[in-house]
Amino acid sequence: MLRALKDIFTAAEKAGKTVSICGELGGDPLATLLILGLGPIQELSMEPHAIPKVKKILRKVKLKEARKLAEKALRLSSAEQIDEFVTGEMRARFPSDFDRDLTFEEKMETAERSSS
Repeated sequence: MLRALKDIFTAAEKAGKTVSICGELGGDPLATLLILGLGPIQELSMEPHAIPKVKKILRKVKLKEARKLAEKALRLSSAEQIDEFVTGEMRARFPSDFDRDLTFEEKMETAERSSS
């Protein structure tokens, strides 16, 4: 699916069209950085409760970083690898927003890094 989305972004850009994402993917904060890195996006449609977290991500991340993340994700060979990679990146960048599935040890490591 990731490669299909990249193809859509590429085709839209060549045709001078815009891309918008709606539905669950549009409002998934975990996917925000990845979507941003795939290509020019006109708008993201989402449930109101997702807006603060997505907005925070968009404000704190540089487009160049998002593109690098997407490039790395596109080189991975399975959905599981992509999920692990993106989840790890988002947890590293936004630990307080993506810590609900962390183990106790991972939370402690994150807290130590944040206080350093």
